Amino acid sequence: IEELGMDPALLVEEFGPQHGVPVIDAEGNEATEPFVREAQEKRLRHAERASRRLRDQKPRVARVQARDGRMRGMCGRLGLPDID
Repeated sequence: IEELGMDPALLVEEFGPQHGVPVIDAEGNEATEPFVREAQEKRLRHAERASRRLRDQKPRVARVQARDGRMRGMCGRLGLPDID
């Protein structure tokens, strides 16, 4: 850290665990909650699972988009109305 010109004491003072952790509630309001390591690790695990689920959905979405493109092309060649 010192090699980057940062003072460790200043970093702890500004970003240490004595400061609240910013969170956004269900209504979209920002708030802070006390830093509790177990709670933050739980949030991290939840975010990692959600990210994995999203990553697993991407190939399915790509297949559906490709199929829709093929259907639009076939409808155009056959003179049928475009699908919505």
